[in-house]
Amino acid sequence: MTQHFMTHVQATESSIKNLERQVGQLAEAVTTIAQHTSKSLPSQTEVNPQVRNVNAMHLRCGKSIGSGPEAEQEEEAESLQKSETRGRTP
Repeated sequence: MTQHFMTHVQATESSIKNLERQVGQLAEAVTTIAQHTSKSLPSQTEVNPQVRNVNAMHLRCGKSIGSGPEAEQEEEAESLQKSETRGRTP
């Protein structure tokens, strides 16, 4: 009786392992098909190794915004221009 039971358990375990392998293969096939038919980007993106924090921006018009040395110089120049224009009376 125990021999019959052990044989049944081994057969069941073998069947379960086969089913797990087949489900894994199906999942891979579905993923591959979905990636080929999808018009969007893949879900696994690559991280850019050159990512840097931005402290200042330089605009097309030539103005600098932020905490960089160019921005500080520009802010000083603007404040000087404002003070000069306030001191003049037309």
